[in-house]
Amino acid sequence: MLVREVKASDAKSLLKHANQVATETIFLGREVGELDVSIEEEEKLITRWNESRLTNFIVCIVDGNVVASCIVSGREGRKRFSHIVTLGISVNKDFWGKGIGSKMMEEQIKYCQANAISKINLEVMTNNTSAIKLYQKYGFEIEGTNINAIRIDNKFYDNYYMGLILWIKKTLVFSDGGVCERVSWKKLFRRHRANNRRYYPINFFTGGIYKLLMYTI
Repeated sequence: MLVREVKASDAKSLLKHANQVATETIFLGREVGELDVSIEEEEKLITRWNESRLTNFIVCIVDGNVVASCIVSGREGRKRFSHIVTLGISVNKDFWGKGIGSKMMEEQIKYCQANAISKINLEVMTNNTSAIKLYQKYGFEIEGTNINAIRIDNKFYDNYYMGLILWIKKTLVFSDGGVCERVSWKKLFRRHRANNRRYYPINFFTGGIYKLLMYTI
């Protein structure tokens, strides 16, 4: 089992995987037969994805075949959204429960942290309990509900909006000289609300000190 970035040469196998998983689960946004993409078009898409900082498409290869895929993708050319990506994942039914989803989530989180991406969003059907547990395992939180998001055979299903806030290799130094360990912003706000202290993030990714955030809490 190998998890790596998708290659243009994976196009045929990737399309086969996408069409197969559509027959194995209702928890995708696509019906069987709706993926109308040629191998050549898929190759061009893969090349474009691999050139973008805001897109990372990884696959799981077993015996030379794609059996799972996971993509994070953002909005190119929009500075106000350049810190956000949306995640999607699919695994062939024969490979459910083998840890592939966990491995791919870990790889995508590492990619985002290394590429100044601080928020991962996704949508998941509210009855997809296995996927929800996987996302919560990695810190995703339910942020809202998309009512009647999916219609299958004239029955409507809701989606959860879920999100994960990431640290981008930063720590916090307070104006009084104290240093905060890596905790979530939410926990940080609660912990230091009573102290009325200002803090600044130090971004070790670029080596500089950025006053991107200066709060008095």
